[in-house]
Parts: sequence; C-alpha cells; structure tokens
Amino acid sequence: MGVLHPRRLPHGECGVWGSAPGSGRLHRSCPTLINDQAALDAWRLSAATITVREHRNIKSADRTQLSDANLGIWLPFLIAAGIKTAQGSSTVAIITTAGLLAPLLETLGLASDTHRALVVIAIGAGAMVVSHANDSYFWVVTQFSGMDVKTGYKLQTLGTLVQGSVAALAVYLVSIMVL
Repeated sequence: MGVLHPRRLPHGECGVWGSAPGSGRLHRSCPTLINDQAALDAWRLSAATITVREHRNIKSADRTQLSDANLGIWLPFLIAAGIKTAQGSSTVAIITTAGLLAPLLETLGLASDTHRALVVIAIGAGAMVVSHANDSYFWVVTQFSGMDVKTGYKLQTLGTLVQGSVAALAVYLVSIMVL
C-alpha cells in the first residue's frame, strides 16, 4: 500500500505521527502506517500458523486431562487473553486460539452449535484484553486522543482489561442460562 501511494500527507491530516517538523521525530502518513501494520500482522500470522501446526498433535492423555479440568467457556477466553497480552495483536490471538481449540471442542464438551457460538464470543473477549505498546490499537487510541504513553497505559490498558473481563463474565453468565 505504501509503495502504491508514496505521497506524504500534510501535517495534521490522517493523524500524522510524531511532533513538529524539524524536531528529529519521524512523521508517518496513513499509507505508511497501513503498510507497516499489514507487514507486521502477516509476520505474526505466519508465526502463529507454525505454532498451531505444532500443537495439533495432542495425545489422548492430554485430552482426558483437559476434559477433567472442566474449564468450559473460560479456556477460550484465557488462551486468547494470554496470546493477546504476550504479543499484542488481536487478530493473531483470535486466529491462533481458534486453531488451537477447534480440534478440542468435542473433548471439552463444547461441540454443539450454541457452545461453538459462545466459544467464538469468549475468544473475542479474550482478544480485547490488555492493549499495550505491542498493539497498534494502543497507538491509534493514544496518538489520536493526544495521550502520552504513561496515561495510555493507565487508561487504555486498564480499560481494555476491564472491557475484556466484563465481556468474559457476560459470556459465562449467558452460558449458565442457555446451557
């Protein structure tokens, strides 16, 4: 995208990053930002695909232990939240968690259509938690709202933690009522 549209946008248009011209900080235009994000997400996705392939061969003993743990609808949330917190991308957290859990749904007792729908929502809730400096959403929110990084950690990171946790609790309550 950045190659096709190399034109730099005037300062202030489309949320140019950095400070005033001449300050020594890099100014980035939207096409450059989109290109950077696409390349980073492609790299993260390829790394996640390798991880999914390595974890597909789970022994039957491991499956029995997983089933006995009775984690239910919390497991998709916890895996997605862990991946999102560790590496920052919600997209990669969603795709990786779905790939890891798809072969395990029957073993976990989550094979019905209603269970699968709740698993999808729980994965989405887990992918919302803990937006931090590795997450492009963190930078979009902090830069467009004029927050400094310290304030972003206080408000954005804590806010997304509360948001994802409340969503997971809501999914759990719905699963109790529906299932």
